[in-house]
Amino acid sequence: MKTEKLIGAYFLANDTVYDWAIAFLESFREFNPSLCLYLIPFDNNYMKIKSLGKSFSFEIFEDSLFKRLEIIGSQLEIGCTPTSPYWFRRFVSFWGPLDQFIYLDSRIVVLNNLEPLITALDTLNCDFFHFEGGLDQVYNPGYLREKLVIENKVQ
Repeated sequence: MKTEKLIGAYFLANDTVYDWAIAFLESFREFNPSLCLYLIPFDNNYMKIKSLGKSFSFEIFEDSLFKRLEIIGSQLEIGCTPTSPYWFRRFVSFWGPLDQFIYLDSRIVVLNNLEPLITALDTLNCDFFHFEGGLDQVYNPGYLREKLVIENKVQ
């Protein structure tokens, strides 16, 4: 018996970025009204963000791995910012309830349905996509990169 995969998105936020989170959540729900969405709290300062859960239909994903990830962050992000360890909380998404997902920072605005991007992993022979910065920083020249550019899935 085959069960359906649970797909959705994770986002990282706290009350410091509350205004950005509102813009993110409004845009996300405009184009993804029924897609599962989970907040990964950036730190323990997220009560205002948490109060938006019902309005924007998201759940809080907290995990005991936060502490371990913060320790790794402290060791790898030495002195970059006082919040460096918390950035590593985003990696808890790999152990979360979603089978396939996209991770998004709360400082972006979503302008399209994300489900085709998330489910693209089903048709392309890869396990993981990473989108950051310039195309040359993300994909090596070759078939996959050309296909994604031609299909307007990356720029």
